[in-house]
Amino acid sequence: MVDRVSPLKLEDPSTGGTQTDSFPTSLDRNEDYVDARGITLQSDVSDDDTVRVERDPVTNELQFVDGVSGTKRLSQVIGGGGLTEAAHEGLDRLTHALTESSVDKLVYGTGNRLERVDSYDIDPDTFPLTAKLVRQEIINYTGAEVTSVELVQYNATETEVERVSETFTFVQGKLDKVTLVKTVSIAP
Repeated sequence: MVDRVSPLKLEDPSTGGTQTDSFPTSLDRNEDYVDARGITLQSDVSDDDTVRVERDPVTNELQFVDGVSGTKRLSQVIGGGGLTEAAHEGLDRLTHALTESSVDKLVYGTGNRLERVDSYDIDPDTFPLTAKLVRQEIINYTGAEVTSVELVQYNATETEVERVSETFTFVQGKLDKVTLVKTVSIAP
């Protein structure tokens, strides 16, 4: 259960208030602002200022500070990377369209092992049919063991927009660890 508290205030029109309070009254969260240099956040075992929200003294922008991630300005948190909403929507439409008009090409290599699966989107309204590469699954081997798999997603111009790499570590012939790395590229 979280204890919710309301700070007390003395309101006065000379400081932006709407009335003059004769004695401390409870803060109205629908009306009143709290003026502070910053806010520190604590846990049951902390009593410090290593996790806080404050203003950047140079840019005057809201920033978040913690002992693990360091300092991040609000613009870095909300607009600092990843797919834009429009790019995500386009990628999502492209992925869902695959169920209706796609074909897979299986590429075999040495020893008749599957090395790659290329997924193409087919435009049924063109003649001859046109196919665009939309996804690849690349399989790498060491000896007889699969050591990594890369999943690559392309946009409508066949430019890479996302790559997920899975690396498999074996110890004495048994799978010991899987490492996953995701890379997102925003195409111009």
